[in-house]
Amino acid sequence: MPSNFEVLGGSAAARRTTDVYKSIKRQSCDVTEQCTEIVGIRMQHRSTLNLWLFSLSFLLPIFLFSGCSQDQQDAVRQRRSNLVIVWESYREMHEVAGVSPKASDALVDWMASATDAAVRTKARECLAEGDVIVNWNGNLNVSEGPGRYILAFEAATPARGGYVVMGDGVVKSMTAKQFADAEMLPGLGE
Repeated sequence: MPSNFEVLGGSAAARRTTDVYKSIKRQSCDVTEQCTEIVGIRMQHRSTLNLWLFSLSFLLPIFLFSGCSQDQQDAVRQRRSNLVIVWESYREMHEVAGVSPKASDALVDWMASATDAAVRTKARECLAEGDVIVNWNGNLNVSEGPGRYILAFEAATPARGGYVVMGDGVVKSMTAKQFADAEMLPGLGE
């Protein structure tokens, strides 16, 4: 098939028309390719956004329904606080009275007679009800340091794990296995 130049007889006007036509066609193709690339990028971002939103729809319920509620967090804080207060009371009795408590009644009475007895109420109740178990007649002056020994623990700790307070007042969470492997605070005569 003859080119436009040949059909029009090879005139200069025909050549310019053909050149303009080819230029427009090339520009048109370039614009089409650029538009395709731009649309492709937009589509790529759109699919990324859709994937992100889709993922978020699965993660959001997990974040909303997992973890501890405020009440659960408060209960954990109270459990830990009870152990610290038991340790403080035990240490005070050991230092002031010169003896370690030999039974829960002695420590409960000591806690009730303290100047800050109102602060110690919940810890005292846990001790009296048997929710916290204490190693009675313990020696807080052990040469290796009391921090490696368990002074008191939650009643469920031996079976399921839970919180313990060490002889130096540090509260730790232990599994049942860790608890079984840990050493209890030695008694005064040991």
